[in-house]
Amino acid sequence: MTVISAIAATKVFEEVYILTQGGPLNSSKTIVYYVYEQAFQDLEMSYACTVGLALFLVILTLSILRLMLDRNSDSTQYF
Repeated sequence: MTVISAIAATKVFEEVYILTQGGPLNSSKTIVYYVYEQAFQDLEMSYACTVGLALFLVILTLSILRLMLDRNSDSTQYF
């Protein structure tokens, strides 16, 4: 559950964009909003692509970790 929550937390964009645009002193800025800001507001496309690639690698690592944990656990038993 922790891995799934971590993956979902990295993908939060709409709430930050609509409600706070990063909040006071960037307190609610997420990595996805940061990529958007770099790409479309500051027009730093190459930097935004690099940060997006790093985000992809983090999510890929967490997904592989989740798959390994699911494979190791006995997930065929249900309550």
